[in-house]
Amino acid sequence: MIDYIFLLSIYSAISLPLSDDKFLKFLVEGYLTVMPSKMTKQHHDRLYRRAQSLYREADKLKSQTAHLDILGDNLRALIPEIDDVIFDPIVVDTLTSLLGENYVLHPHHYLHKSGTTDQGFHQDGNLPWNERGHYRSHRPDWALLFYYPQAVDSTNGATEVVASSQYWTKDFEKGADWYPDDSMDRTFDGGEDNLEYRDQQIQQGLSSIGIPDLERRFIYLPQGKVLIGSYDLIHRGSRSLPDSEDRFMYKFYFLRTTEPQISSTQDAQIPTFSCGRKEIYPVAKETWKWSKGFKIDDDIPDSSVLSIQLMGEQEHKRIEAAYLLGSSRSDISTDILVEGLYSRSEGTRRASGYGLRIKGALVTDLLVEALQSKQVEIQRVAAFALGTIASASSRDVLRTLTSFLESDQDDLLRSNAAYSLGQIARAPECDVQYLANILINRLEGCVEKNNTSSANFPRSTVRESVAYALLQLLANHQLDQSVFLRVVALSVNDNDRYVSGLLLEALGISSKIEPVSAALVAGLIKQRRIMRTRRGSNN
Repeated sequence: MIDYIFLLSIYSAISLPLSDDKFLKFLVEGYLTVMPSKMTKQHHDRLYRRAQSLYREADKLKSQTAHLDILGDNLRALIPEIDDVIFDPIVVDTLTSLLGENYVLHPHHYLHKSGTTDQGFHQDGNLPWNERGHYRSHRPDWALLFYYPQAVDSTNGATEVVASSQYWTKDFEKGADWYPDDSMDRTFDGGEDNLEYRDQQIQQGLSSIGIPDLERRFIYLPQGKVLIGSYDLIHRGSRSLPDSEDRFMYKFYFLRTTEPQISSTQDAQIPTFSCGRKEIYPVAKETWKWSKGFKIDDDIPDSSVLSIQLMGEQEHKRIEAAYLLGSSRSDISTDILVEGLYSRSEGTRRASGYGLRIKGALVTDLLVEALQSKQVEIQRVAAFALGTIASASSRDVLRTLTSFLESDQDDLLRSNAAYSLGQIARAPECDVQYLANILINRLEGCVEKNNTSSANFPRSTVRESVAYALLQLLANHQLDQSVFLRVVALSVNDNDRYVSGLLLEALGISSKIEPVSAALVAGLIKQRRIMRTRRGSNN
């Protein structure tokens, strides 16, 4: 069998990019479906039987960690054939087009099985098991993959998505604290006996986001097809009919490690955004420009109208206004966004952060100043908005973010600071050795205490965000040998499966890895979960 890292590099080298039309469709609608090109019906049937077998094993063991060690995170070790999906050329080409070269498979996976209960509409947490690490990206930094080894129809529990919903979300703050998940209805009971009432609750939960005319789509697919979506797409699993066959879905996450590169043969023409909801045109246009490496400033319509939208109550209008303001270099657009950053409204602060993030170096000093606010809700957004390569040349940004990471009391602020340091680490000119030492110091020993035990797995959300940042750094820079060896030790010995998994992936794409070492790392990546299970670890 070809090893993971070699296979990925081969496919990346010959990848066929998505057409502009398909990429635009992804930016507007939030997902694409593709059929693996090298798999047969026999492949899909075998993966269906393996899914049945894993669920039987989980039911038989009655283990409190079956969701971790059998149905989740261990799939590549227990079902090696699933790599046929992950590394199928069409799948790799699509992910490479969306996430760039050297994208990474996140160590958290899960095998879902439909039933007679319903999920409510939700966005997956940006840390495993629906924990919160940072504000949602909007840019194609993350993607989810749903693989269905059987046909999906109206009887066996189809996935339902809300088209074009990936740029919007619900408020999550509760005072200085926060909800970890982004369920549209945090009180929804998916097992309610009255199905009519259940359906009403599903719709009411979606309507609570306050956006009219949302388009719900059930995803009916032939056997073996794959959905690749924005990580932030609102979706749910629907109920199956009582006598239907099992419906399985293998779920994987992928993440970007590099900034988009400008192609020498690229046509710099911006497409006409005329499909879908007009409120997302500014978001899709800005994301298109970023993905293609374009630097084009736009004139804005009446700034007073945009100010009213940004300060208003409608999420889709706030985001539209923030992106229109963010794409302008005018002083008035900056003033409006900064006013929004200091707003009492969570939604206005959050939207303003996206607009300020677009402006980059123009607002670096203003965001560093906002980090000194006495209100943690403002500080969190400012920390996130600083997370672009435009901040890499500012020593003030690096020192301020690392200072908050090391010493602040708010874990969500520190996690956002770590995430932004990871974004900054993609820049060629960032202070590599300084940043490496800061991040590694946060992972070594017991510096970061556990702050969650969701899914029966004690861990630290901050540490996982730090590991993400270190992955970004290693994917883009060479480290001194002594520092590199500290990362190697962490990747093998860390008790958090997601920290160790991300660092192993980082080693796999680091330029310091030689071919033999790369093969060894590939084996560790693939087998690490089954080895830990055999040792009886609950981590």
